[in-house]
Order: sequence, then structure tokens, then C-alpha cells
Amino acid sequence: MKREELLSYSAEDINRMTKAELLALAKAEQKNLKDAIRRLRKSDISSPALKQYEKTGNISAKKSMTLNQLRHEVMKGQVMLRYKTGTVAGAREF
Repeated sequence: MKREELLSYSAEDINRMTKAELLALAKAEQKNLKDAIRRLRKSDISSPALKQYEKTGNISAKKSMTLNQLRHEVMKGQVMLRYKTGTVAGAREF
């Protein structure tokens, strides 16, 4: 999924999702975040989003998680994806 598609989900949408849907969304966010962080590290640009990621760590997505834990991880991923400095272009503008 693309970043825009991941960010299109509202809190109400996330609360209505099943465990399987939340797990798929969390895994897609996890992949997108890892790719973005890899690009930021490769570019050697200092970014507040990168610092926050290193402080809090990546989101986790496991089958053994409860529905509320998955919702929490998805919302955490949504916040991290919304950072303007989470992309190389946004970090350069900063």
C-alpha cells in the first residue's frame, strides 16, 4: 500500500476493522515505515521523524496480539507516517 492509502483510514474505520484487517494494515504500515527509515538513513539527513522512530521503535504486528493492541500499533503507525519529515523530501525542506 502507498502512504496516502495507509493514511486514508480514520479512527472510526480502524475501530470497525476485524483483527485480520488490522493485522494486514499494521504489516503494511510496518513495511512502509521501514522503507522510509531506510531511505532517511541512506540520505544522511537529520530528521525529527527519524529521531522519534529510533526513540520509540518500529510498530509491531503479530498474530498473538489482541484487537486493542493492534489498534494501538496501527494508530502509532498512522502518527509516524503523518510526520512531514518522515520522507527524504520533507526532511530536506526542514
